[in-house]
Amino acid sequence: MKTSTVDPATLEDIQLFAKDAPYPSMKAWTGKVEGKPVALGGLARGRDGRWMIFFDITDEARPYKMMIVKTARMIMSEARKMNLKFVYAMPDCNEPLAMKWLGRLGFEPDTRSGIYMRWKNGE
Repeated sequence: MKTSTVDPATLEDIQLFAKDAPYPSMKAWTGKVEGKPVALGGLARGRDGRWMIFFDITDEARPYKMMIVKTARMIMSEARKMNLKFVYAMPDCNEPLAMKWLGRLGFEPDTRSGIYMRWKNGE
């Protein structure tokens, strides 16, 4: 298997995954295989002030499950360091394991919104 790494994301990494998106306050990491960016994940603060977790994975990244897990753990560790009270996620309905992964990270359905999953710091 090829070498995989997780590094802090650069603006160029972010633009590979979100060419035309506005860049709100963000802390992100890039999963790389043989130096090529294949996944981007992190925390972004929306215009409403809500911190969201995001993850964009290419098909090339899918066999590197440990890289994906490591990145997810880094993201949640950063949320704790930032002392965020809540982090929200919008599960991708095209990803069959999205709800399972979010549950493993400590996210639960947000009953107030009805569409988000929510992680609460300290639980």
